[in-house]
Amino acid sequence: MIKMFYENFRTNLSAHDITFDSSDAENILRDIVSNLNDGGYFGIFDTKNDKTLQFAHEENDKFIVDIPHMDKGGSFEGITSLSEILSSLKNPKRSICQFEEIFNVEFVPHKTLDSIIKQKLSFVFGRNPKGNI
Repeated sequence: MIKMFYENFRTNLSAHDITFDSSDAENILRDIVSNLNDGGYFGIFDTKNDKTLQFAHEENDKFIVDIPHMDKGGSFEGITSLSEILSSLKNPKRSICQFEEIFNVEFVPHKTLDSIIKQKLSFVFGRNPKGNI
């Protein structure tokens, strides 16, 4: 089953576990885009396969697409547009499973707490992130 979630920052409306409906999804996304200064996010997830595809509104017609892969320690991320999102939502299950064919994304590893601490310490002690003086 495909579910959807969203938050509209201007209206403070949100939902986190509702059945996917393409008409509702389009209306939610168009409303988020109309909020040029506030934006929001929208996502779908496949409850059977435990996979998520989410979009965060950046500006105008620009969205960040994010597909978390916790088993790989990161996410696939890229930039997309409202028209690409709406087109992908015509077949949400395919979009979740075959996202690399639909969106221009690359894998971005999540930073671990250890790597963040090492990077901050290297700057504190006057070293660049590689540890060179």
